[in-house]
Amino acid sequence: MENKVRDHARKLMEKHLKKPFFSAGYPDSVERLSEEDLARGKEWLNNTFHLIRCEDDCLPSVKWVLQLAKAAVLRHGVRGLVIDPYNELDHQRPPSMTETKYVSQMLTKIKRFAQHHSCHVWFVAHPRQLHQ
Repeated sequence: MENKVRDHARKLMEKHLKKPFFSAGYPDSVERLSEEDLARGKEWLNNTFHLIRCEDDCLPSVKWVLQLAKAAVLRHGVRGLVIDPYNELDHQRPPSMTETKYVSQMLTKIKRFAQHHSCHVWFVAHPRQLHQ
């Protein structure tokens, strides 16, 4: 993951509550999150988002992500799936298959999942920095 879970949570709470978590970088007149705001924000996060993470050192496959996403759709009514980062999935492309064909088949699986479960799917990719 590009950002730690707590950083994602903090950023989402700041956007939802329209207040900064930290005061650094803001004028003194900007009100920070209070303890009550934090409690409300945590409750909102727990009711709104369901995190799917691969805890061990292996890379998750598209199949693994879709299996857990299906469970989240059925158990929690999830209607949006963000795959972040896409480039850290385990893409097990057979040697005889072109990359174009592999990507086409993978996108077809994702599209069918989305249509079948009435769920939006977003990919987030973090391209490598170009060094000059």
